[in-house]
Amino acid sequence: MIEKKDGIGFFGEIGVFLDKFTALVTTIVGTVILAFSTNLVSNKEEFLDYKRINTIVEWGGIILFVTGTFLQTRNTFKISRLETENGQLLTLLKGSARDYIATYEAIAIQIFNEIKLGNNSRISIYRHDGSNFIMLSRYSPDAHKKSKGRGYYPDNEGCIGHAYSNKECIEVGLPDPGTPEYFKIMEEKWHLKKEIVSKFTLHARDIAAFAIENKAKHNRPMVIVFESTEPNTLNEHSLRKICDRYTTTLCGITEAHESLLPSMAFAKEKGF
Repeated sequence: MIEKKDGIGFFGEIGVFLDKFTALVTTIVGTVILAFSTNLVSNKEEFLDYKRINTIVEWGGIILFVTGTFLQTRNTFKISRLETENGQLLTLLKGSARDYIATYEAIAIQIFNEIKLGNNSRISIYRHDGSNFIMLSRYSPDAHKKSKGRGYYPDNEGCIGHAYSNKECIEVGLPDPGTPEYFKIMEEKWHLKKEIVSKFTLHARDIAAFAIENKAKHNRPMVIVFESTEPNTLNEHSLRKICDRYTTTLCGITEAHESLLPSMAFAKEKGF
């Protein structure tokens, strides 16, 4: 019994083989015929039409050889062209994804400047991919505070996860970072272990996170997080207001570029 491979069956296997190796087989057969054409008819005296038969066989070999060579050359050019086109497509897709990121980076800077946050603060925009959050952008005038962290976060952890589930998360006047009280709040409220919190690039005293709601699709595609190292400096009313104002813009951009949503691999490549 002939086994089926990938559900294509015996004749399908033959079709795949011919599709891949027709050019090579044709060239080989033509070469063999040319090599042995003079010996195909060994007894010249028994065949009055020997020369005519031999000529036909030789021309058949020549035609097969030339056809096979042509097909192989054409396949080589096709492969080369496809490799070039594939490389161009990958470059285009990577460029588009970076443009997508750049759009959110510009929005983050615009929001930050509009509400006049200082060097002790930063803003981060996260996109929900179904089970995790991917960082799309982060901005702070302070280069250290702007540096990226993990880049992607489970949606059941931290103030991001809390805001995603409850529309917003506001915590101001947190204890001094590094104290037992600080780590206790992080773990009890947001399920963040000490070893994770210790690696944060910014240990906030104020945190305000707001989920962006797409009412047309009944989902929350992203969360904006504001942080400050100075306690009691974030104005939750102003932050909530500006997030509401940017909701339509953010949802529109997300829908327009849905296919360019960065993957986890791209988030890591960006250093997020």
